[in-house]
Amino acid sequence: MAKTHATLEDEVIILDDDILDGFDFVEGPVGNPKVPAPPTSLSNPHTASASFQGQKQLPFQTRELVVRSKGDNTLVESTHILDKEALESFVYPLLGGQPARAYQQGAIQRCIFQNTLVALPTGMGKTLIAAVVMANYARWFSNSMSIFLAPTKPLVAQQTQACRGLICALPQQEFGSSWVAEMNGNIHPTKRRKLWSESRFVFSTPQILQNDLKSGVLDGDNSRRIVLLVIDEAHRATGKYAYGESVGMLHSLYHGADACEHNPMQPCKAAPFRVMALTATPGSNLKAVQDIVNRLHVSHIFLRTEESLDVVPYIHGRLIEEVLVDLPPWLMAARDCLATVMQRSINLLCGVCRAMPHPGDLKRLSGFQVRMERDRFCAHPGNARGMDIGRISSEFTIVISLAHIMQLLSEHGLRPAWVALRSWQQEVDLAHNTRTDVVSSFFNFSNTKSLTSKLPAASSTAKGIAALAPPGFLGHPKLERLVQTVKLHFDQHSSGDFSTRIIVFSQYRGSVSEIVGVLNGLRPRVRSEAFIGQSNATNNRPRRQHMRGQSQKEQLAVLDRFRRGETNIIVATCVGEEGLDIGEVDLIINYDAPSSPIRLLQRIGRTGRARRGKVIVFLAKDTREENSYQKAQREYKSLQGKIAAGKGLQLRQDLSPPMIP
Repeated sequence: MAKTHATLEDEVIILDDDILDGFDFVEGPVGNPKVPAPPTSLSNPHTASASFQGQKQLPFQTRELVVRSKGDNTLVESTHILDKEALESFVYPLLGGQPARAYQQGAIQRCIFQNTLVALPTGMGKTLIAAVVMANYARWFSNSMSIFLAPTKPLVAQQTQACRGLICALPQQEFGSSWVAEMNGNIHPTKRRKLWSESRFVFSTPQILQNDLKSGVLDGDNSRRIVLLVIDEAHRATGKYAYGESVGMLHSLYHGADACEHNPMQPCKAAPFRVMALTATPGSNLKAVQDIVNRLHVSHIFLRTEESLDVVPYIHGRLIEEVLVDLPPWLMAARDCLATVMQRSINLLCGVCRAMPHPGDLKRLSGFQVRMERDRFCAHPGNARGMDIGRISSEFTIVISLAHIMQLLSEHGLRPAWVALRSWQQEVDLAHNTRTDVVSSFFNFSNTKSLTSKLPAASSTAKGIAALAPPGFLGHPKLERLVQTVKLHFDQHSSGDFSTRIIVFSQYRGSVSEIVGVLNGLRPRVRSEAFIGQSNATNNRPRRQHMRGQSQKEQLAVLDRFRRGETNIIVATCVGEEGLDIGEVDLIINYDAPSSPIRLLQRIGRTGRARRGKVIVFLAKDTREENSYQKAQREYKSLQGKIAAGKGLQLRQDLSPPMIP
């Protein structure tokens, strides 16, 4: 396909000819297509100002939309009411009077004409792209409905607020802010049914959409009003997650329940709604990206990285520093003790029944790796060598649990490891209080008794720590480095106020609790607070964590205090990684390093937005964590290169209707 180079406010963008043909700036007001457009340039846009129902005036660009559709658009025209006059123009906001960014313009153009996966670095304006497409689709398709899906309630609330201001401040006369609805499970189904019927823009979690489609709360007539589906944090759209399930259910309205269900690569007809998916990184590997492409019916991937030429001018940059933390001899001795306990089950699995190959260094064994071996064995249990299958499964459970505890001990310290071990034992006792099996008898094994008798004092009390560790030890050498790093940062960036902010990430709630306690020992200069997910332990199972979950109201309050400077450090689990607008952050500290490149990129994207930021990654030396981090870095770079080159992916061209005739 031929390429055309076009300039936009001195930025360079490369556009396909068939996309470029659809857009020209017009020197005239919205809805006036009679004024001829400049012949070849995308520069010199007409700038106007609009206000709507008390909204702040917002400058916008007006363009003539000259569309050359390809393919059959009959189903679109028979399903939706098209405003032919509105279709001749296109509007785009200029936030703060700033010129339009070329990469945003390019992404918007793709999203209008194709089902597109937009992969942009965190903080590069994916929400703006979505709001512009939503506003223009509402202008073009009368009485239509656009849905914005986000994976968590706090993110739904944030995106509702951000998009409402953009949508309702653009020049349109047929809808207003009252037609924007935020949907959640706390709203009664009767009220949700009414909102689905009356709203033009709905913001929701995918589970609400999926459940309301199943139950009929979102009925067939209103389902057919859907003209645009925006999917935020689209890297989640794998497997049976509600994103892909919802898209499939909407397709079945037009082509039957079995359409594309059994063979996702089998060609099938397009549906009369556009899908635009947003993410900072599309997946951990090509298989995952292909799964997203299949389930969301993607026909184009718009990919930019922080090194892309049209993105570089807007990146303030960040310094990434990797800090290797040495484990003290006494902690390594504790790991050896745990490995000795694990060796008994490893000998049975690898030597006696040969259910899995020997993993080598038990101190670096991954619980995920053992789960994969268990699943493989259960699918083909031919190597049991006469041993009971249930016994082998129980031995796998023991190794998986011990590998997790080993990881906590190596990367987070004594307290989290001991809490996990004791919680596991309590769960086993609760489940088997009337009988004995392999897992429960494991806790009567002499080496296990030795381990559980040595660690409690060392992990629960300061006196116990002093018996094993040097005076003043905080639980893990990472905590000591964390305190040093935070003190140094405030020495360099703060003069007693809270103008600089820090986020500390840890994937375990137990560590979050411990980190907050240690940092609050630096008051009043440091004021830290936890930011964690909503889930809680059930009543019949002991908690594995120190902290209960936070409600949505509590989460939003934590973020609000952080933005206003009442706190200057939040310590977050994975709930803080995705999409949330949590203010300008100067320093990100990764207390642990996620092995997933998606999660790593989500974390570091919280800084370097308005000014240069810094990221510190703590790595426990000579552990699985160090190897996993390096592997994630290599895989991310390799994957981005393959996607950019179009290698190894099959896009769904047949599922992307022209939409605009």
